[in-house]
Amino acid sequence: MTKVIKDFEELKRVLKSKLPEFLDRMNVKKGKGKANMYHSFYSDRADKNPSLHIFASFNNESMYHCFSSNRTGDIFMAHNIISGAPLIGSEFMIQNVKVLCDMFDVKYEFKPMSPEDIEEMNIRAIYSMIKDIVVTDFRFAPDNVDEKVKEYCAERQINPKEDGADFSLGYCANYENLMAELGQRGIDRKYLEKIGVKEYIFNPNNLIFSILDDRGVVRGFAVRNCHFDKNNRIGSKYYNTESNAVYSKGSILYNLQRALKKQSGKHSGVYITEGHTDAIALDKVGLKAAALGSTKFTNEHISLLQRVSTTDIILLLDGDAAGIDNTARTITEVMEGIRNFRVRIVTLPEGEDPDSFVRKFGKEKLLMLPHITAFEWRLYKLRDETDLDPHELAKQIIPLIVNESSALQRDRMCKQIAEVCDLPLMTVRKEVQNIMENEIVQQNDERDAILDNMQKLLKRSPTDAPIIVKNAHVSLNTLADRVGKNIYDLDEFVNEIGVIKSHQEGASRDDYLNIFRMPRFETKMKGSTSGKLFLIGGQPNTGKTLWLINYIVGLLRSHEDAAWYGQRADDDRFNNVSILYHTIDDSREESIPRFISALAYDKSMEVTINSMDAPNVEDNIAHVTNLDELLSARDWAYQKFEQWAKDGRLIIKDSKMGATLSSGDMAIRNIKRRFPDRHILYIIDNLHNLQDFSNIDDDVKRIKDISLALKQNILVAHGITGFCTVEYKKGQGDSKSRITLNELMKESKSLEYHANWVGHLVSEMHVDPDNTEMFFYDPAVPPELQGPDDKCPIVSLIVGKNKVSGYKGELHYYILPKQGVAREVTRTDVLNMSEGARNKLWRYYFRKNEDTSKLLEEHRASMPGDANADDSFAA
Repeated sequence: MTKVIKDFEELKRVLKSKLPEFLDRMNVKKGKGKANMYHSFYSDRADKNPSLHIFASFNNESMYHCFSSNRTGDIFMAHNIISGAPLIGSEFMIQNVKVLCDMFDVKYEFKPMSPEDIEEMNIRAIYSMIKDIVVTDFRFAPDNVDEKVKEYCAERQINPKEDGADFSLGYCANYENLMAELGQRGIDRKYLEKIGVKEYIFNPNNLIFSILDDRGVVRGFAVRNCHFDKNNRIGSKYYNTESNAVYSKGSILYNLQRALKKQSGKHSGVYITEGHTDAIALDKVGLKAAALGSTKFTNEHISLLQRVSTTDIILLLDGDAAGIDNTARTITEVMEGIRNFRVRIVTLPEGEDPDSFVRKFGKEKLLMLPHITAFEWRLYKLRDETDLDPHELAKQIIPLIVNESSALQRDRMCKQIAEVCDLPLMTVRKEVQNIMENEIVQQNDERDAILDNMQKLLKRSPTDAPIIVKNAHVSLNTLADRVGKNIYDLDEFVNEIGVIKSHQEGASRDDYLNIFRMPRFETKMKGSTSGKLFLIGGQPNTGKTLWLINYIVGLLRSHEDAAWYGQRADDDRFNNVSILYHTIDDSREESIPRFISALAYDKSMEVTINSMDAPNVEDNIAHVTNLDELLSARDWAYQKFEQWAKDGRLIIKDSKMGATLSSGDMAIRNIKRRFPDRHILYIIDNLHNLQDFSNIDDDVKRIKDISLALKQNILVAHGITGFCTVEYKKGQGDSKSRITLNELMKESKSLEYHANWVGHLVSEMHVDPDNTEMFFYDPAVPPELQGPDDKCPIVSLIVGKNKVSGYKGELHYYILPKQGVAREVTRTDVLNMSEGARNKLWRYYFRKNEDTSKLLEEHRASMPGDANADDSFAA
């Protein structure tokens, strides 16, 4: 079935990719033996040799450049030149876009357009044409460029041909020629002037910066007047397009679209600069950078960065007085009260801007400058510029700590105040706690008032219950947003990852992607999962949490592997999944290193949970032979993990943010509002420690009510999947009976009844380590050094109940407790195992009619060395 495109920008990208096919259909003569070369189709430029080159633009859209006429365009322009198809207005949609859609069988949802829609489309189209014209002139007509503009570019090491294309830099040698060319395309001069195409911008004195939005769409232009003389002050140094339907300089950042496309590496934050060339200079040395241009940092900029999930920013403004004042204004006026943003400040030496600093001293010197937090900047500035005594200084700055949502950050701020103000740390912490408690009391009073009012309205008008409850829910969310502590906000988790990573003092490096899956589990459990409850039981330390974390990582990694989509063609819901991991036992700080270790193990077998948690603690890395590889693996894992959080793929909530089903329900509602098309997986670790129905003393009844509420009010109501770990009663022994194991789950009958699937993790090594062959040696330990402490369990996942797929067998996993890694046992692994282990597992991996002795003989013949050795850890 052909996809129907609904987004116009996506449609334009699709059609632009058809340019070579269009020229072929229009019988434009192609160059012989020269790829992507055609003869010019401009009537006034008939050529004997092919002079029209097809190339890929910034967005990988097919464009052409005609060297004989020095003209550039796309498929719409080619259609205009060859067939006279209009380029603006409603006629553009009918006679140009629709004709091309029909020509290439592209389906688009054409809708009636209002006058405002047409106006916006026209401006975008015209700005795009102008960008192509001025960028082409800058790149390919260097003789026409004014000497002052050349000098400006040379001083800033701007290469017209390369940087012109990369950063959409342009030049206009003659305003009248520009207006004439646009007039030939059917665009009225008065209309051009109305939308800001004016001579003070498009004249030979200026270097032109095309301002693109985060999707690469031209929104307007900014120019640097290279003839500006600060002594004579004739004219202005900078000019911008006037505000209109598509452009407002206070709500857009130059070069942001390139920053968003850069890989997150060691320096993942986006540098916010003042000047356009500052952003270009940083971009060219590999940093993410976006420029304000000749404007101030605004709340609209904050909204833009939040929308594109860019919440780690570094303010790198000029080192002069104006730049410092701008920093102060940004922090005090714009960033005040903004949550879930990581903001750092870099102060440049006086007289330097980012462009000049990088050219003089290089990238490494810039990175060595102190990157301080906004809080530190304000603290030090207040200390240095006022005569406040230490106690008064502390009084003014402590309220800023209360606004910080991260406990780690709050504690760091307390230590900084204690140090600067020479106060006991406990005194500062106590003051912060008192303020927070007072705020909590006030917030609780407001919350109770909302709930009391809801109850009164329900008694008065029970028939209006749906709207009354909905209004109360909106009011509660508004309260949470107002106080800046909405724990259901997805961006809050993204920010916390950066805080925890920074707290662990790790460096960051780029690496490549490997795919990890649990294919046997997914194959054996394949079936409808909407509204279903999965339970994983087991004694303590058998790997329940470890297994769950590896399962989550497997799902999220499979989402990124295109080949995996084909294997899951019959069940693609998990390929578009958001996972809410609600950990009741552990904090985020304890959970995240486990995720990172499970991810990073693919890059380094020396990874451990402790080394991921605190890589600078000597005891945690004493075993490491290749520290660079270990740190690279850690930073790669954090990069992937943070991207999942930014994309809303993984959200971790711990008990500090709510240990009840209602807190999980609120988070799920927030995810559904933001990602209505995604499948949601709600994971609870550990179900028994939820605090719901705490007024019920009978644990059996309490767990029954919890499991019923989870199943009916959350999983079935939202149509999502639940995965929970559960505890066993004491006295499991060595039983592997499904019935016995089901009975061993605490308060088991209600859990077993409400669950659609029950699995039990059993470790023989845990029960009787001296009398089992169900173990393997840590593959990171050389064989000659392997001892009893290096034994790791092979655990069985025994399916005790299955109303999802019907499978009632066993699955088996290699467990590396120190690394937090679980790997599925495969058929090849079984052949490599010791005879005792192989005999236990054989029937789960091979069919009855398979000749087991022949399979084993063939496998041993194909294996080098001793095939009987237990070296079967999954590849």
